[in-house]
Amino acid sequence: MSKISHKLLADSIACCDTSAHCLLQALQLLNTEYAQALRYLQTARSEHLDPGAVLFPVGTVFRHKKHGYKGVIYAWDKQCDRPPAWAHELQVKHDQPFYSVLPDEHDCVRLFQGGRTSKYVAQENVEVMQDQRVVHRAIMSYFTEYSSELGRYIPNARMQYEYPGTYQASDAQSCASDSNLLLHDDPDHYADPYADPYEDNPDSQHGQCPAEEAEVQLQLTTGSESDSKADSSNDTGQATAAEAEVPVEGTNDPCDSLPEQSVGTDVKR
Repeated sequence: MSKISHKLLADSIACCDTSAHCLLQALQLLNTEYAQALRYLQTARSEHLDPGAVLFPVGTVFRHKKHGYKGVIYAWDKQCDRPPAWAHELQVKHDQPFYSVLPDEHDCVRLFQGGRTSKYVAQENVEVMQDQRVVHRAIMSYFTEYSSELGRYIPNARMQYEYPGTYQASDAQSCASDSNLLLHDDPDHYADPYADPYEDNPDSQHGQCPAEEAEVQLQLTTGSESDSKADSSNDTGQATAAEAEVPVEGTNDPCDSLPEQSVGTDVKR
């Protein structure tokens, strides 16, 4: 057998070994990682076939009744999967459906002074919005299109399998632009996610939430008023002693010789 024939045979054996190895790896993946993922999707689908008391499907755009931010639902639970104490702290009923949502990032900056990746919302706080879009960098991880006809976002193939429903729409359009925050910086509709939320108020304490800032301002106000009263008392004593030697024209009332009492210092709120 020639050297060329030996080389071709060796290459063929090596190629068969490589193919067999790849095939073996594929079978291992199918029986491990992919099998686990498939079992999860099958279980989730069976659980979601009957929504029970769940009123709002995946892709629904809503407004939070208490906090006012917009969001889009990407998952739901028939019952709250957090402890009852957690729901009690939020002052919502524990025995009701809850939704995992992507909150509008501009709304979060405007309301919370920072972005939020996800929120877990009680059904009682969901108010459906019609023909509204949500800006969030993770939109494309769950959805591919938006339909005004359906009034909601259309999930990707994996989400459609996990949450069976009606997703066909003739007016579906790509929602890729909703994941680009820089395309939605119109101040009439969205707050600038990169702007300093305290820029318009230079006296604000940076990094604090509104409640903390209000408390700091109250302390500053109280302290300023106390200092003003102390300064007024000192000024009054000094001015009275100095003016006692100077006769006041037009009256003999000793009270008229006192200086005007300070009424405090204006403090920005």
